[in-house]
Amino acid sequence: PRGHGLTARHHPATPPPGAHLAGSERPVMAKMFENYEHEFKQLTSTTYSKITQVPNAHGDDKQRAISEVSKEISEAEELLKQMDLEVRSMTADQKSEHQARLRSHKATLGDLKSALSEARAAFSSAVTAREELLGGARPSPELHAEAHSQRQRLLQQTDSLHKSTRQLEDTRRMVAETEEIGLNIMGDLARDRSKLEGMVQTMDQVDSDLDRSRRILTAMARRAMANKLIMVFIIAALVLFIVLIVYLQWFVGDGKRD
Repeated sequence: PRGHGLTARHHPATPPPGAHLAGSERPVMAKMFENYEHEFKQLTSTTYSKITQVPNAHGDDKQRAISEVSKEISEAEELLKQMDLEVRSMTADQKSEHQARLRSHKATLGDLKSALSEARAAFSSAVTAREELLGGARPSPELHAEAHSQRQRLLQQTDSLHKSTRQLEDTRRMVAETEEIGLNIMGDLARDRSKLEGMVQTMDQVDSDLDRSRRILTAMARRAMANKLIMVFIIAALVLFIVLIVYLQWFVGDGKRD
């Protein structure tokens, strides 16, 4: 029998596989869901093992095994209720994934219940056969056939449950791997974004330097134009001064001599 009971479910000590991927950033409701899910999977695995052993048990041992399985199925139902409460408290973008996982767990619990029903039916048939033997009556062929059929159905149910558990584990592993890949991609995108922001800042600095250079070149061009105009003015003044000197020397001087 399980010693931790419902108290361990409210304060789970062992985190489920894959909980380290998101660290402290994972929402609290999702963490609680995964803790309940981890305990549910452990409980159903133990229950499955006990159901497979029921057909090989006899007498009181078989009755005790069926009683233990019934108790563990009730505990699994309580865990599903807790998971359902956590899913209802999640945000819309988290609900879809966790609701799918919850439906899968409910299907697993349904398989367990079916296997338990088969075990109970087989146990009832075995008890009836034993009573007939103790009473001196010989069990009928129909009773033997029914007990054999019940045993076969129980084995099929447990085998189907085992396959469903393996498929659930594979799905869970794929989800964890996909989540890890997604986190790596998000990290790469964050680094690329940082690089792009650095490039944008560099381009802004280059644009600022180009504007400053353009203003400097414009000022230099204006200063050069002003210098050209000043030189033209000086040259024109010199030419006028030389012409005036020649005029005064040739024309005004000649008139005085005459």
